[in-house]
Amino acid sequence: MIKLVVKIAVGTLLLVFVAAFISGLFLPVNNLEDCRKAGNCAKVDAIVVVSGGKTVDRVQHGIKLWHENLAQKMVFSGASADPNSPSDASFMRDFAVRQGGVPETAILLDETAYDTTENAEGVAKIIEEQGWKSVILVTSPYHQRRVFLEFQRALKGKGVDIYNSPVETSGAWWLTPKGLWLSAHEWGGIILFHLR
Repeated sequence: MIKLVVKIAVGTLLLVFVAAFISGLFLPVNNLEDCRKAGNCAKVDAIVVVSGGKTVDRVQHGIKLWHENLAQKMVFSGASADPNSPSDASFMRDFAVRQGGVPETAILLDETAYDTTENAEGVAKIIEEQGWKSVILVTSPYHQRRVFLEFQRALKGKGVDIYNSPVETSGAWWLTPKGLWLSAHEWGGIILFHLR
């Protein structure tokens, strides 16, 4: 019985260590808050919000940044899993206009993206067309590192500054069962990114 308890305790500690390590991989570089504290980025050209898990939380965070007067434009990116339904991007636009008070004229959409790579490629086209040189990326904390990597690749050599602003969360989300799964999934996504 004591051996079983020891094994469970060791296993739990190992799981916590792995979760903490994995979550550390997703701490964003080019963090918007660090940049603001240093006084280096009072305003950017656009706030980019990608759809996915907890899309409403992502949109609300983007709206909050917009109301802090950090940009005059917003881009929402995401297709619909159901071709007969509105795109995630159009849902986010409607939410931002109706619930967040963002003028529709301030919003651009990328409705073609079915995954993170396509988010980056589709929005990169918009950024180039608009001639923008700085953006804030908004997504969930577990997704932020991979989104940043994909946007870096899509905008390589274009002279665009990318700042990260993950949705605010409370507590150690990565220590929950769902958080462990999301961390492992994103870790796999990052490995695949580097293998491409």
